[in-house]
Formats: sequence, structure tokens, C-alpha cells
Amino acid sequence: MAAVTAAPSSDSPRRPPPRLAAGALHLFALSGFAVAQPLYDLLGRYPTFFVAHGAAPATIVGFALAFAVLPPLLPIAFTTVARLFGPRAWWAAQLLCVSGLVGLTVLPPLHRAVALPPSLALGVAAVAGGLAARAYAQRHAVRQLCSLLAVTAVIFPLVFLFHSPVASLVRPAAAAAGATQPIARPVPVVMVVFDELALGALLDDAGGIDAGRFPSFAALAAGATWYRNATTVADYTPVAVPALLTGQLPDHNRIPVSAEHPDTLFSLLAPHYRLEVLEPVTQLCAAPSCARPPADSERLRPALLVGDALVIWLHMLAPPAWRTQLPDIGRQWTFRFEHWLKDNLTAPVRGDRAGSFAAFVERIAPQPQPTLWFAHVLLPHYPYEYFPSGVRYNAPPADFHRRPLDLDQRQAMLAWPADNRAGAAAEQQRYLLQLGLVDRLLGRLLERLHATGLYDDALLIVTADHGVSFRPGESQRFLTASNADDILWVPLFIKAPGQRDGLIDDRSVQTIDVLPTVAALLGAAITWRIDGVDRHNPAAPGGTEKVAFTPASLDNQLDLTKLTLSAERPLQAAGWQAQAELFPPGTPVETLLANGPSPHLIGQRVEQLVRRPTPFRAELFDAALYDDVRRPRGAVPAFVRGRLMPSDAIDAPPPLAIAVNGVIAATTDSFIGSDGRVQFGALLPESAFRAGANRVEVFGIAIGGQILLRLDQ
Repeated sequence: MAAVTAAPSSDSPRRPPPRLAAGALHLFALSGFAVAQPLYDLLGRYPTFFVAHGAAPATIVGFALAFAVLPPLLPIAFTTVARLFGPRAWWAAQLLCVSGLVGLTVLPPLHRAVALPPSLALGVAAVAGGLAARAYAQRHAVRQLCSLLAVTAVIFPLVFLFHSPVASLVRPAAAAAGATQPIARPVPVVMVVFDELALGALLDDAGGIDAGRFPSFAALAAGATWYRNATTVADYTPVAVPALLTGQLPDHNRIPVSAEHPDTLFSLLAPHYRLEVLEPVTQLCAAPSCARPPADSERLRPALLVGDALVIWLHMLAPPAWRTQLPDIGRQWTFRFEHWLKDNLTAPVRGDRAGSFAAFVERIAPQPQPTLWFAHVLLPHYPYEYFPSGVRYNAPPADFHRRPLDLDQRQAMLAWPADNRAGAAAEQQRYLLQLGLVDRLLGRLLERLHATGLYDDALLIVTADHGVSFRPGESQRFLTASNADDILWVPLFIKAPGQRDGLIDDRSVQTIDVLPTVAALLGAAITWRIDGVDRHNPAAPGGTEKVAFTPASLDNQLDLTKLTLSAERPLQAAGWQAQAELFPPGTPVETLLANGPSPHLIGQRVEQLVRRPTPFRAELFDAALYDDVRRPRGAVPAFVRGRLMPSDAIDAPPPLAIAVNGVIAATTDSFIGSDGRVQFGALLPESAFRAGANRVEVFGIAIGGQILLRLDQ
């Protein structure tokens, strides 16, 4: 930074230069304006930065003190060393530091006010710094002002810690508003929140629960109140689950942790209940019993917190054209939300999701103290990798049927190409099979409640955070006006204590209504503002509209856009089951494997069918998996995928039959993948494979479906 320096002389300054201590005090004051205050102002408005870093109150206080004290030590040390070379050297160094600090103070507001080329912006800051240094050198009043401004070194951190949104993190206990009054009816509470469960997937043609395919959900509905017109308020777990547990509509830029959502079902019951909580993604339960070991990346050293803050400060200083040379601080990076999400969502869905819920169910038992058993179950959420039996298989990559992620188009992320209807149907098949496992796990929960004698007295809530869509040409998960039926409508069953008969309530209900309904059934007083309504009260109005929130963009997933629907709009079940002809309702879930373009071929031996050669061949991906299938240990390589080559020998992607050990196990349609080549993939029954080596063959299916075309492999 250029500077105007002046050595003391008869005409400059008018009074002697300040003493060393006074000069250090001035640098202390100017450094606060150049470094500390811009960071306090920005991060004070975004406490999420500290939440995502896992910063404790003491760490936040230390952060504030560090930026108040450490930055001025550098210019003070520089001028102190210069003092060793005489007064004139010290004075020149002092003026250089004054010029530089003023220039740094000018840059952020200058960038916000006008977009200047980098050289011009730096030139303006340099001139401003030089003029300030000249005034400092020549005017005693300016130096007196700097002395007075030194008090800001104390005021700035105090305002940051106690008069900004960060104050709720420094004093988290004061922000909670849990129940302090006795609960009138302290019965056992069991609440299960499934993930990515679309209500349409459970329905039959008449709009009831498909009892043939999902008998446990049907059994639950037979003894509970089924709110059939229930919708979520968000398409995204970190936003949907807090809304469910707080009774409040989603807010922008809030990570789903207790520091940012202090008032929840957990804080309501914690003073009176024992809490048994399975919460793999969110961290909304602050009770000691909910504590869990932090992930490796959550053990962030204070140095990393300071380092990230310095990068943010550099972004404020740098001209826009230069910021691409710095580490990216899109909001996900700035607030480490991307890292938080990786630890708290991506990793858990790769774990033993079925096993963790089964273990949770086994822990349910009568207790001397009223108990809340809460489980957020990451099923039937993607990846779809479970048979209904609970056996896992080798799920294909996320973009196998879906188009590659397009960061410029939010709706294209995880979307189904309109020209690959078969791919969307294949994913829907695997989703329904995994939902079959969910039904079995729900059945295990109901059996456990009956076996322990808890069922009759318990308050039981079963719901989901959001749904999922399999419409060709639509996004799988991000909410749009055309896939709202698939994303918003979720199952919601509430069995009141002592309830034995099933009821269907078709009033418009949203997931923010769950908490006030639970509180009313328990006789608990909610002490914070809520947006939901007690739906156990039959006189409660159904509302005139439904609202939902979705991320505004891929790089800013905590900034939300609102979508409003009429409350009178019913769920269009047929819209979710666009491939209903492939998965006819009323049949057991296991029969979903017997589909494809020629299901009549399944079970036939290859040698009994006519075979003809073709000019193209099949190449299996992961062919080595079939050399040594280890059953019952490990995942079964039941998802067979590959490509047809050469592509120029194929007029149109043909239907295929896949045989294992000489028996046809599945039929499927091939498709043109994102690389332009013809690909195929199909899920085979787990029973098709034997322990040890297996022979997998791929055949084309001729017109009429009676002739196999031999594809040399």
C-alpha cells in the first residue's frame, strides 16, 4: 500500500511526534477499524460460522479477543523495531503503518460502493491512506482523535459478543425456552421420522395404504389417526427436520443444531423426560444423554477458525477480479456448511442404516421415568441399496441413470432425463424395494411396543421429513411446482394414548403442526412462538394454503425460496406412480423384481431359448465381483451394469435379458448414458447368486420377446 511519509522537521508536525506508547495506542485503534470491526460486523450477522465450526462459548470469546489484540501487535512490533534506528526511522514507520491501516479500512466499503478495476481501487485506497497519514503527521487534533478511538478496542468486541446474534451462542442457556411447568399426561412417547418417504409410494388405487405391499403401514393406520393431507415445509433434511421439531417455519442460514434451534421437542420434554435419541444428521438435542463423539473434521482447532476468518477478511479487501485467486467462500464454504453436511449426512447414509434403527428398537422398554424415544431413520433415503430382507447390494453411482450434476441449474441436480423413462422406472423399483425394508422395520417397532406392553399407553408418531420424485424430466429432490405432489406429501400417523381405532383426517396439515399436536396430547405448555396448530383439536381449521421452502441455489443451500400451494389441492397419487403399470398396487413388494420389457423370460434357462448373434457385444462393469460372491457375508453384487459396444453398431438401445448361471434373472431396457454410449443396468434377485463364482451373461431380446440375441462378452 503506497503511503505518504514525513520525517519530523520545523514545519512538520506542528507539535512533537507522539511518544512510543501513544503511537502504539493509535495503531491499536486504527487496527480495530481495519481488521477487527469488519469481521465482527460480518460474522456477528452470521453466527452459523461459529456453529459450523463447533465453537464453544469460550472459543468465541477467545476469537473476539484475538482479533482485538493480535492484529495491532504486528504494526506495533514493526514501529518498535524501527525505533532502534532512531526517532526519525520510528516516525517514518509510524506514518507508514497509519497510511496502510487507513487504506485497509477504506477498501471494503469502496468495493461495496462501486466496482473499480483493481489498480484504480488500490490507488484510491493508497491516496486515502496517504492523506490520512499526512493529517496525522501535521495535526495534533488528529492524533488526539486516534487516542480517543482507542476505546473502540474494547467496545467493538463487547458489541460483537453481547449485542449481535452471536450473543445467543455465548450465552446459549439463556436462549432456551424449555418447559418448566409439569406435564399433565407424561406418557411414553415414540417418534420415528423416516427420510425421503413419499406418501404416494404407500398408496393403492383407492387412496388407502397398499396393505398387500406395505402391511405394517396398513396396521399402523388401522389403530392411529392418519393425516392423509399432510405436507412437509421443506424439501431438504437440514431444513425440514428443525421445522418438524420446533413447530416453526424454516428460517434462512440456520444450521440444524441446538445452538441455532434451542426450542424443540427435546427442550420441551428434557426437564421431565428421559431422552433416547437417534439423530444421525441434525444435532437438535442438547440434553447430556444426546451427546455424541464429534466427527474428525468437527474437532476443529481454534487456529482453523481464525484461518477461515482471515480468508473472509481477505475477500473483503481484495477487488472482485482478484477473489478467484483466493479460496472460495461461497456461503457453504464460508460457514463450513459443506463440511458439516458431509459429516452429518453423506457419511451416515453410507453406514448401516437398517442396523442402527433395529438396535434403537431393541432398546425400547418400560422405564421408571417418562421416556421419549426419537429416531430419525435415513431410510428409504438414497442410496437405494437394500432388499426388503435387509440384505445389501452394490448400488450404482448416483449419476448412473440421472444426468450429471449441473451447478448452473438447480433443478437439474439429481434429475431424470426426459429421454430415459426406463432409468427413472428402474430407480423407482429400487426405491420401492427399499421401502419394503422400511415397512418391515416399522413392523418390528410395532411388535416391540406390543411385546413390552408400551403400545396402548404410548403416544406414537410416525412421519417423514420430505418425499422424492421419479418423474422423467424432473428433479428427484429439489421442489418445483410440477413435482410438489411427490416431494411435499408425506405420511403422518399419530396414535394417541389409549387409541385403538384408526381414523383418517383429510384436513390440510403441515409438519410444523406435529409439535403443537404432541404438546396438546401430553398437556405440555409450549413457551416459544410457533407457526403450527394443534391438529388433535377437531375444531382447528385446516388452513387456506400450504407453504414449503427450497434452497435458492446449489451454492447457497441455506438461503431459501418459498413456494405456496392451495390447501385444497389434493395429492395426485397417480402422478407419483407414473410407472404404475410396471409396479401394480396390491402385490407383495418382492414381485417388483419381476418386471422389465419381457418379464415372462425370467426363470427360463438360456439353453431353452433361441439364440442368434449380433454385431455388438456387452461389457460388464465390475465383472470381478462375480468371481467370488461371499454369501451371506457382505453385499450381494445384485446390480448388474455395463455397456454395449461398439456404439456405432447399435441402431437403438435394445431391451436386454441378464442371466446368472444359465437362468434369466432380469430383463431391462438399455439407454444412452451421459457419455453418449449405450449402457444398461438391472437389479437381480439376491437368490440368483450362489456363494463362490457366478457366470453372468447379457442377451439382447428380439421383437416379440421370444428370441435371445447372443452378445459376445
